[in-house]
Amino acid sequence: MALIGGSITVHAPVLTNLIIYRTCYVNLGYNESECALLGSENKDNYTQKLEGIVEPYANIISMVSQLPVGILCAILALFIGSWSDRYGRKPVMIATIIGQTISFGVIIVFCLLPNISAWYLVLSSVPIILSGGFAAALTTYLSYLTDITDETSRGVRMGIFEVVLSVGMLLGMISSSYIFNATGYIGIFVVAAGLYIIALIYTIFVLEESLPNRETEGKFRTFFEFENIKVMTITTFKKRPDQKRTLILLCLTITSLFIFAVMSEGSCVYMFLRLKFGWTLRQYTFFTSVRDVLSILGTFIGIYGLHKVLKVDETIVILMGLISCMNGTLVLGLASTNAHIYFGGVLRLLTGNVAPMLRSLLSKITEPHEVGKIFSVLVMCENFLQMLGSPLYTYIYNETLDTHPEFFNFVTVGVLGLIIILTLIVTVMYLGTPNEPKFTVLSEAPPDEDDIENEIIAQA
Repeated sequence: MALIGGSITVHAPVLTNLIIYRTCYVNLGYNESECALLGSENKDNYTQKLEGIVEPYANIISMVSQLPVGILCAILALFIGSWSDRYGRKPVMIATIIGQTISFGVIIVFCLLPNISAWYLVLSSVPIILSGGFAAALTTYLSYLTDITDETSRGVRMGIFEVVLSVGMLLGMISSSYIFNATGYIGIFVVAAGLYIIALIYTIFVLEESLPNRETEGKFRTFFEFENIKVMTITTFKKRPDQKRTLILLCLTITSLFIFAVMSEGSCVYMFLRLKFGWTLRQYTFFTSVRDVLSILGTFIGIYGLHKVLKVDETIVILMGLISCMNGTLVLGLASTNAHIYFGGVLRLLTGNVAPMLRSLLSKITEPHEVGKIFSVLVMCENFLQMLGSPLYTYIYNETLDTHPEFFNFVTVGVLGLIIILTLIVTVMYLGTPNEPKFTVLSEAPPDEDDIENEIIAQA
């Protein structure tokens, strides 16, 4: 995950730059030398105005590129969880890594053809869609982690998972602008692809399958069986003791809304800082690096210090993380100086605890043989909401670009406020639930799929 996280952040801001640059001189026909000044330190009033003209068009290209990925990968996620419960986690991991590597190859070819439209970058989405993308990868990694841990250590392991991913993303973000300045667009995407290739080699030859007694017959024939969706839907909505069905549905809603709020605004933050504060790529990557360091520190404080040592319940840590995130976002929206932006980053210290604690909580109220299905539903919901969120935030940003470009931050604050209310409800319900025997790590083959289906249909 460190390699994947590093690959994501080493190329993401540069890809945004590439779309803006290519849109400017190819799609909109401006002078290439003038377009090269966009996002640089050598700005004048004309360049600032040009930025405002190019950004909305570039945002649309980014949105169209991301939209099919969000829709189709979310649909694939419906099948992947149930399929991987039967046939293993590694095949999905390998497929997603190969798909992303091919996608980088498409972008490299695009960079080698300097006069083709920015719209051709949409083609880089095709291999990601066919392999399931990050949605499939996340579903599988979370299921894998749940397979190899017991309930006592799962919260800490989820935190370690988040920290490792964050460290990789931090290193990628720190090095991004330096690699770009040294090698240009092609170099940065070669590095990103190289990290995925290393991850592929590790996954194939080092990583052990977490479900050793998996099925081997009918791998491809059974992938798109709609019976998988039926079983997964019934699993999600079946009646459970101690209000666990309500808890599961609330956790799915909270996690999805949180990802919607945090991830959807991501594409706007860089544009906002470029436009309002004149930030360069290096300034942005430095800021996000500082914010990521603080997030890693905050995750360690929350997961290890509060949850493991002081035995603070997951729901309380989640609430603290949500309040931290909301305060930081509010300050970013009100910021008028660079110092305010960094102060907002400091206030987001505990934000990194939210996702791992929510996933840990969800896994604790779910039986082991249901984990893949529930996480598939979770990732599907996250992707669909993010799919809606990206164009929504893009639309809000474009509409308020000339008057209040910071407005999208207040939309995020509103969503986080709703999430906090839902989390308070979960806290009251969960802490009032009687203690039950802990689920154990999956060391045996999961129950037969037909037996599970008959059981959950009877309980529905």
